[in-house]
Amino acid sequence: MANETLIEVKNLKKIYKSRKAGNVVALNDVSFALPDKGMVFFLGKSGCGKSTLLNVLGGLDSFDGGEIIVGGRSIKNFTSKESDTYRNEYIGFVFQENNLLDGYTVAQNIGFALDIKKQSGYDDKVNSVLESVDLKDFADRKPNSLSGGQKQRVAIARALVKEPEIILADEPTGALDSETGEEVFNLLKEISTQKLIIVVSHDRLSAQKFGDRIIELKDGKIILDSSPLNKSVESSAQSLKLNAVKSGLPAKRVFSLGAGFLVAKPIRFAFCALICLIAFCCLGVSDAFSCYNKSDALFQTMKLYSTPYISYVKEKRQLYSNAAILGANYDDYVRCKSEVNSSRLDIIYSYYYSVNCENVDFSEEVDVSVKQEFGFKGFAEIDENLARDYGYTLYGKYPTASDEAVITKYLFNAYKKYGYKEYRGNGRKSINSYDDLIGQEICIDYNTRFKVSGILDTKFDEEYYGDYVYNNSDENVGSNGDINGKMFVLIEYGMHNVLYLAPGYYENEIVAKGEQESDGQDIRVMCCPFKGDASLDNIRFGEKHFAVDDEDLYPHGEWYDVYEILNDATRVVDGIDGNMSFVKILFFWISIGTIILSALFVLYYSSGVVSEKKKDLGVLRALGASRADVIKIFLAENGIFVVSLVLLATIFSAVGVVIVNANLAATLGVSAVLVSYTIRQFAILAAIAVGAVVVGIIIPLIKLLCAKPVDLIAGRK
Repeated sequence: MANETLIEVKNLKKIYKSRKAGNVVALNDVSFALPDKGMVFFLGKSGCGKSTLLNVLGGLDSFDGGEIIVGGRSIKNFTSKESDTYRNEYIGFVFQENNLLDGYTVAQNIGFALDIKKQSGYDDKVNSVLESVDLKDFADRKPNSLSGGQKQRVAIARALVKEPEIILADEPTGALDSETGEEVFNLLKEISTQKLIIVVSHDRLSAQKFGDRIIELKDGKIILDSSPLNKSVESSAQSLKLNAVKSGLPAKRVFSLGAGFLVAKPIRFAFCALICLIAFCCLGVSDAFSCYNKSDALFQTMKLYSTPYISYVKEKRQLYSNAAILGANYDDYVRCKSEVNSSRLDIIYSYYYSVNCENVDFSEEVDVSVKQEFGFKGFAEIDENLARDYGYTLYGKYPTASDEAVITKYLFNAYKKYGYKEYRGNGRKSINSYDDLIGQEICIDYNTRFKVSGILDTKFDEEYYGDYVYNNSDENVGSNGDINGKMFVLIEYGMHNVLYLAPGYYENEIVAKGEQESDGQDIRVMCCPFKGDASLDNIRFGEKHFAVDDEDLYPHGEWYDVYEILNDATRVVDGIDGNMSFVKILFFWISIGTIILSALFVLYYSSGVVSEKKKDLGVLRALGASRADVIKIFLAENGIFVVSLVLLATIFSAVGVVIVNANLAATLGVSAVLVSYTIRQFAILAAIAVGAVVVGIIIPLIKLLCAKPVDLIAGRK
């Protein structure tokens, strides 16, 4: 036996408080001293206090009186960090049930002790200690594939690998057969030549065979000590330096443990993950539709239609009455231009509005409504910048003289179908190409003639509208059943049937000759380019100038001006806006329900994980893991779960929005983008998931962090 005192216990008391049984004295005035080497057995019947003694010696449990001095320091004065370091550096535990983490390999189970201790040479040390317990070839095996004796050897290896001063073994052979048990005791005996081995056991024969000293307990008191240590021997007080070791799991191991905890119960995890994913997808879809906004729908639908421009039309309105469309003046133009988020705002003048091109060779059987489809809806001044900014293509040249004009491809197709005839003449000409019409003279309003200098392709969708326009078909074309309404705004307020004249034409030919409108409202439509990446502000500009039904702003009966957006997309969105108001309310309440459901499922999962992992966390705490390590493990686990859930839910709910959008639009008989998945839905999913996880783990985690390791291992907290 060594002659240096490593542990000295003085008048130790431990009392368990129970509501049913009252106070139970587990240790009653226990005193002894232990050397720094050798194998000491504590014997006694169940309930005599021997396991309790082992737990308080190892810092797994507290005590109520007396003192435990290790290496000259009283452990009751340890700080929380010093207690972690004490278990990490000086104590190695061999539990009765081995307490291995089943989700990890033998090597990983052993390596946890090194990770907590932040020691280098991980692989070499693990392989060396496995060889010392004759398990070198078992490093990559999982604990559930080992025999009972092999598991206990792994537990011993885990205790040995960090080279502790003391090994505490609680019934190390209790679940083993006699032959395997003897092998374990032989191994511990060999180790005891260099370390202090304290064994709690009920096996008196093994204690007598392998023990250097036997201490027997009964009812919490020592009744026998085979070889009391002389307490006058010099203590090794300088050997315990707890500040020398800084424990803490590295990030890689924290992430590994978190991921392992996540799938420890794969069926439960898969069920919870699936339910949470479904709930979150429903939440993402329902919230998107509950946020329906007319301007957003118009913006996205215009992108769907590849609409190249936005038209603004001035209206005169009264509250609770219909609008009256009227012309705008230059002041209106200045006001709009200051609001429009665009590099340009172009004017379509009301002059030459609703006048036909007299030399399209319509046959007598062509209905007058068809002829009106090709009547000009005003004129605009054109140069190369206009064509470039709107993405239009010009064949020919831009007009430079007042008698030159550019017509659109939309009108050219009328000439191509019906032919060209001389005004008040007998000449007729087939039009097959742009060159056939360029240079010809067109006559409008019986009096005014222009020479065609070019043909402008304004991207009119001939594939979609062509049969209706050029073949006079009354059948609906396309999927939305509203071709007539969309065509009306395209031709009436768009840029497809406009006469394009030379720059300065309005000033030189209209103003100079005094031919303006009598009320000064010469501007019929104002247009700016629209591209897919254009700002939504261009759409909301019109919304800002729509008066709400607020009698304080606009008393009943008073007229006020607004600037309405009109194009093929507005016709569709206006038609469904009333239905979408109901849909918005419906999905709002659905989203409220799914928020609650989603939060409850995440809450259920998170709180359940904390409860189920008490034992594993207790083992890690026994190995020296700190409270901070426990927090990091749960953050990693729940972080993996939340991030995966939110990312998958974002993808699936975004797809769900597209699918629901398409089906709802089809039900309403339109082709439109009603809602879009935005950063708002992602933020809500993330906030709900994080919030539910925080609430789900914070209370049980606080309890867990306050619990003693022995209680966690036993599942008592």
